[in-house]
Amino acid sequence: GLLAATSEMSAMAFNPGTRTAGEVLDAAQSALSALAETRSVREPLRASDALISHIDVIDGRVDRKTSGIPTGFADIDDLLNGGPNRGALVILGARPSMGKTALSLNIAANAARDYSVLFLSQEMQNGELLDRAISSLGRIPLSNVIRGDMTPAEWSGFTAAAGKLNELNLHIDDQPALTLLDVRGKARLTKRKHGLDFLVVDYLQLMSGEGDNRNQQIEEISRGLKALAKELNIVVLALSQLSRNAANKSRPQLSDLRDSGAIEQDADIVLFVHRDEVDNPQSHMRGFADVFVAKNRQGRIDDVLLEYEGQYTQFVDTKRPRPAQDAPGRAVRRGLAAQL
Repeated sequence: GLLAATSEMSAMAFNPGTRTAGEVLDAAQSALSALAETRSVREPLRASDALISHIDVIDGRVDRKTSGIPTGFADIDDLLNGGPNRGALVILGARPSMGKTALSLNIAANAARDYSVLFLSQEMQNGELLDRAISSLGRIPLSNVIRGDMTPAEWSGFTAAAGKLNELNLHIDDQPALTLLDVRGKARLTKRKHGLDFLVVDYLQLMSGEGDNRNQQIEEISRGLKALAKELNIVVLALSQLSRNAANKSRPQLSDLRDSGAIEQDADIVLFVHRDEVDNPQSHMRGFADVFVAKNRQGRIDDVLLEYEGQYTQFVDTKRPRPAQDAPGRAVRRGLAAQL
């Protein structure tokens, strides 16, 4: 195995073909990583033999040791049977200003309490991410954090937020226009130095790729992210913009994922976040957000109602019922699952 891998790497080095030096290095790292994780010869197993080792996995599920990585939102985790499993590519789609970055940062902070998380932000700088995290963790209005104009109570919240942030195993990076090679390199480096369980890419359409058109580039990127999730045995959460067609809908659909149908195909889970108040400031849904689980290979599809605390850029679980539509002549919205 090792001799074969080194021979292959040597051949790539002497005859790289159209590959760049970085691509050759990436391929070599993949080969060594796969070799390091090899436990035995890969061959078909009799189901009864495979069950012997799988019983330990089932025991772990009972003890909550091998379930998915929780998002920290109870109803979402319930639909995902505890959270997305390792090896899964999760897509979080939304139109601009719906709060997909806020929701993904909330999920990252929740997961980072017990797992190692890497957040790749191509749109916001590290300082902006930290402002949001402090606002959310310290329950301080984001505008006050940005201005540095905080009350004594808010300064106490700031101190508490800094302490909470210090306890999180959260790593952030704000390099723009990432290539798939960049993402793979950063993920591998973090895994080697700190361990890695959960990777967030904000957002997919800001990545640069190779191909004759944007659809081909996005196809390469989505497939690469899915392969990375399996290779490193991590969850990859990639944010995605929706197409302009979604602007006229209250419920986004899988076909609204921008630039390529490959995103829908490669994803194990697709979540959409929608806040009606963005389009209708006087909406009966003010302060609420719908999260639509539109695709879920490991469980059910359904809708989840969250509350959105805009001043803290924070989504939270809610026990309140869905607000009724009080406009005359219009039906009360009791949930959107029936429209799937």
